[in-house]
Amino acid sequence: MTVFTVQPGESIQDAINGAKACDTIRIETGTFAGFRVENTNTQTPIPRLRIIGAGMGKTIIDGSVSTTADGIEIPPGSDQTTVECLTVQKFSVEGIDIRSNANIIRQVEAKDNENDGIDINVGERNLVLKCFASGNSEGFDTNSNNNYFIECQAFENRSDGFFSVFADHTLYFKCLAQGNGSDGFEVGDFSMLLCNQAIKNSSGIELEENRALAFENDVCGNAGEGFKVDGNDNVIYGNHICDNGTGIEIEGNDPRNNVVNNHVKGNRGDGIRLESDDQGTSENLIDNNIVKENERDGILLQALTTDNCVRSNCVFDNAGTNIQADEPADENNTFDENNTIDDSTCEKEVKVKLIKVPVVVAEPKMQIVTEATIELEPPATEIKRVRKDIFLTQCKVVPEFDTESQVMKAKLFVEGFIRKNIEYATNKGEGALRDKIADVAFSGFVGLGVTDFFTPIILEKSSDYVSRFINPKDGMSPRQDKYSFENSVVYNEQPFCELVSADCFEVDVSPRPVEKDGTFDRLREKIVVDLTLKVLQLQEVSHLKC
Repeated sequence: MTVFTVQPGESIQDAINGAKACDTIRIETGTFAGFRVENTNTQTPIPRLRIIGAGMGKTIIDGSVSTTADGIEIPPGSDQTTVECLTVQKFSVEGIDIRSNANIIRQVEAKDNENDGIDINVGERNLVLKCFASGNSEGFDTNSNNNYFIECQAFENRSDGFFSVFADHTLYFKCLAQGNGSDGFEVGDFSMLLCNQAIKNSSGIELEENRALAFENDVCGNAGEGFKVDGNDNVIYGNHICDNGTGIEIEGNDPRNNVVNNHVKGNRGDGIRLESDDQGTSENLIDNNIVKENERDGILLQALTTDNCVRSNCVFDNAGTNIQADEPADENNTFDENNTIDDSTCEKEVKVKLIKVPVVVAEPKMQIVTEATIELEPPATEIKRVRKDIFLTQCKVVPEFDTESQVMKAKLFVEGFIRKNIEYATNKGEGALRDKIADVAFSGFVGLGVTDFFTPIILEKSSDYVSRFINPKDGMSPRQDKYSFENSVVYNEQPFCELVSADCFEVDVSPRPVEKDGTFDRLREKIVVDLTLKVLQLQEVSHLKC
């Protein structure tokens, strides 16, 4: 195996052209042109190649310095390629175009590309892990079967966050789609959506085809539907669906979907709606859901729906009718043991169980640079040993709000000190060894962006309202002596830090040169400290949540 290192100003493609299967190409910090994972001189694919950058935002594959339309192309035959730890941006077509099998794309940021951030055009068993896509047309697009997206984030793309309508057997696990212009997730046959978040998109999750499973996803704050079902034989189980236009909508002509054990709350339209088109949807199971506080009907069956089973649901406090079946749907469907009166009994049967635990929201690395002067009494002839420990006295998060309650941008401020135990010799090494303990203070900050967060910090905003009154005497001026105030205060859990590791590098030097066997009574220290921290927040999570 050969390891190639590509420095700024050098060509990644040249390194690939000189590589063979199983080689590694390391790309240093800098901006580079796009490349193709094959020998472009002979047009020979190279399988099992590893291409690793210095980190997202450090190694940048940039369309403005490239002649290629795609940033990174993995053509047929270049199977089992690994691409990791870099940013690909500003290309006229795709950020990454995958046309082969069993590749691994890990910790890659794809942003501001004209088409897709990461596109699996042809190929199976590709794993896309902890990647980020923003500012593209679609964030992640797959048109081929049997591919896997794990802990990826798609935010503020112009169309869908994740798109796989023309692909079968796509897995999405712990992914986040936020603020995208169309659907957060739009998926095809046999898709599996497990423990994802679809937040504040145009629509949340669209099951466009058949036989998909959506399990324990959070789908909230989307402008349109939380779930839109355009296929049959899908399973929607255990999801939290809130504050969308409609909670769950099953289109007409789409039968045999199971909607079970979901929490559908506070949506601006209906909680669950079964629609009529040229013929109504039929043979769906709506079972054991909590449906409450929606601004229209809790569960609505439109006129042409038939042979649906609506049973054992807890439906209450909806602004419209808790369960509404338009004629003749009231006679053509089955309604059994729905509890719309005894709210407490209903809650006990299907209430979501929560626990409050510390959740790791980010694990940033930061560098501190400091210097100090340390006095030595008695004077030293030679420094024998220096031991150091790091103590944090303050670690505070200053948030930048992306949404009403979820923070995905922040500054982290850190203060503390380095406790140094300096062991030194005196009197030309013939005296007793002495110890000097000194505390060197430091402070610094680091920015946290979307790519640094594992999960958002939850901070609800407080609000203050003032009402003013017109002067009744003339109706033309405000009263200065009458006000109405309303204050809403939310008390949030404060994010906190844990110190994971610290790497210290230092130079200690006497301010004045010392002759052989001379002494010095002062050290001037220049210290670099690389800190790794965990940022945590107490959050409520389902005890069954994956």
